[in-house]
Formats: sequence, structure tokens, C-alpha cells
Amino acid sequence: MTHADIEDGRIPDVTRGAMRGVASAIAYRAVRNRGTVGGSLAHADPSADWVSALSALGAKLTLRSLAGARKVAMEDFIVGALECSLRPGEIVETIHVPVMPASAHWGYVKSCRKTGEFAHAIGAVMIDASAATARVVIGAVDSAPIVIANAVDLFGGRIAGDYKERFDERVADAILAKAGVL
Repeated sequence: MTHADIEDGRIPDVTRGAMRGVASAIAYRAVRNRGTVGGSLAHADPSADWVSALSALGAKLTLRSLAGARKVAMEDFIVGALECSLRPGEIVETIHVPVMPASAHWGYVKSCRKTGEFAHAIGAVMIDASAATARVVIGAVDSAPIVIANAVDLFGGRIAGDYKERFDERVADAILAKAGVL
């Protein structure tokens, strides 16, 4: 599955356009025509778009070898910069992306010096105020992305409809400082 397959809608998008938006911002069209999502994940570059986006979306992977298949959560797949949990002889067989609830809000932003370059910073977030959940990913760091699976502390202790007003920058700064990013 190429990035262009997603961008052009040839793959059903269970994320209501989130994955199409990510795909359309990857490098240049020639790269999107040939590059694959599984290849990008296996390369495990921390500044690659799918590493952060699929972590924020709560994706799971099926990895296959001659010995059989195993499933791994996206946030457990990337173990460091250019390091993933693929074992010798394994490939990324399937990427399982959960259906995004209609009540969920999605945000994805990356910073690059110029179009087509790898990102210097990535932020991805999926918030569902009706389910009182928030998942935040800080990517393009020196190792695996920082995944905050239960980001309630970033929003004053609860996720509700007013989450935009409740975002606490001091908590975000503390998380980044603890991770050695600041």
C-alpha cells in the first residue's frame, strides 16, 4: 500500500480523512507513488509521518515470518531511532487502524524547513471529548515518538468539550523536559 493509495482514496479511510491528510503531506508525489506505509514503518525513522500518525491513531501491526504472525501495538513497534521490533525474517504484513469515532477530533502538524524534507517536529493528537479520551504523540525526536496514551493531565485532569481552553502548556513542557527534548 503506497502513500498515494491512501492519498487518492484507493484504500478505505476509516479515519474520516486523517490518513489522507497525512499521506498527502509526505515528501513529493514521486515518493508517495512508490513509497509504502509498511516500508516507512520498518525503516523506523522518528521523523517519518506514519510513525507518529499511526501511534496517535492507536494502530496495531501484524508482523509475519515463516514461523507465524504476531501483533504489536504501533507505540511498541518503534523502539528507537531507525530501530523497530521486527525480528530477523519478519515483515510488516498488516496495519490495523481503528475506526475513528464520529465524535473524535484529529490534529496533525509537522515542521520542515522545506517541502519534501523529513520533519524537525511532529505533533499528532486524537481527542474524543464524548468518550473523555485524548491520545497525544510528539514525534521527530531523537528516538521513538513520545506517546501519551492517556493525555488527561495535559487538559487539567479531564477531557471534556472545553479541552482547547483546558490545555496546560506547563504539563506539556514538563513532559518534553523529562523526555530530554527541551
